[in-house]
Amino acid sequence: MLIEIKVPSVGESVTEALLAQLFKSDGDLVKNDEPLFVIETDKVTLEVVAEAGGVLSIKVAEGETVVIGAVVGTLDTDAAAKTADEPVVAKGEEEVEATPASAGPIEPTGPESTTESTPAAPAAKVTEPAAASQEPVAEAPVFHRGEGVQFAPSVRRLMA
Repeated sequence: MLIEIKVPSVGESVTEALLAQLFKSDGDLVKNDEPLFVIETDKVTLEVVAEAGGVLSIKVAEGETVVIGAVVGTLDTDAAAKTADEPVVAKGEEEVEATPASAGPIEPTGPESTTESTPAAPAAKVTEPAAASQEPVAEAPVFHRGEGVQFAPSVRRLMA
């Protein structure tokens, strides 16, 4: 079954949005509630998630302006069921075999080992906060036009 992925309505006066970022590529297998893309308007930045699991087909490129309600892509749920059956079994067998070899750290079993390791763990926790408190405190942030600064979509358009 094909499910259309549409640009959701984000407000009464909003008629179009910018497809700001795509998280998935055309032909990718996506799960239910997995983020697909981000849309931006003058008022809102919204992350759109998949309504169901399936194979994604994208019809609009990143950076394009789209009308509210427009179809951005489709999800083919039938193709996901066919492609998911075979690889999942193969991956499951490989993961089961790899699990014992990559198991976590081996804990000591002797009585002498456990008494020695018990006091060492709390001592390490006590010294960490002392080292962190010696770092200099940062000054108040300075707002300027730079790489790390996050502005609202409407402000970014005005600056451009």
